[in-house]
Amino acid sequence: RILLKFGGLQATIPAGAVVISAELTLTFVNWRGNSGVDTCFMTKPWDRSAPTTPLRFQGTGWAFSNWNTASSVSLPWTQPGGWADCDSRASMSNSVPGNGISGNVTRTIALEPGLVNEWFTGSESSNHGLLLRANSPGSFSMFSSSSQLIFQRPSLHVKYSTSPSELPASPTYPVTVVSPGRTLWVSSSLGNDLTGSGDSIFPVRSLRRALDDALPGDTINLMNGSYAGGLAIYRSRLTLQ
Repeated sequence: RILLKFGGLQATIPAGAVVISAELTLTFVNWRGNSGVDTCFMTKPWDRSAPTTPLRFQGTGWAFSNWNTASSVSLPWTQPGGWADCDSRASMSNSVPGNGISGNVTRTIALEPGLVNEWFTGSESSNHGLLLRANSPGSFSMFSSSSQLIFQRPSLHVKYSTSPSELPASPTYPVTVVSPGRTLWVSSSLGNDLTGSGDSIFPVRSLRRALDDALPGDTINLMNGSYAGGLAIYRSRLTLQ
């Protein structure tokens, strides 16, 4: 299981703006076969940096399975992976394929924009972040914000609007959010294969790097520039444009 939270979001979009779409980009480490991962919005507070207080690992024990660090009392999960602490209004499921070469797999997960909007418009105390759990046999890990390489760190991308005509209709909960294919950007002049994430702001430099990162269903956008040819493509259902 993984807990993830982006703090201090309240002042990052204009007053009155509403989030209309949101995506989370994560880099996993998975050397073996395909692993499924579920993602949900947390409803209980936690703070990994706090001392042994109830806030640190409340409820079902975040340090490891079946243990509450605060009370030193064993508390069994009522649902696998502590899923009872999730917001029932939305759930997201994705797959993390194995990478036998480097182990690194970058995935983009679409998030329910209405719940993400609450992170920006509510108080910091109401932002409990996300929980990720494996939903199939096997294991994987994930790079955190402490990674030395910027492109491996978790990143949150949101689109917001202040125009009433662009605001989405209120969803009917519960909803299951389906993630689209990832879009990777390549720039031979502005990109960097070591620090670039493939985002439009932090593109990679070479088509080879993009092809290594892309998975079936992904799109690779080549920005103006010159690129080496003669590259083998081993994955199906890739769009290059």
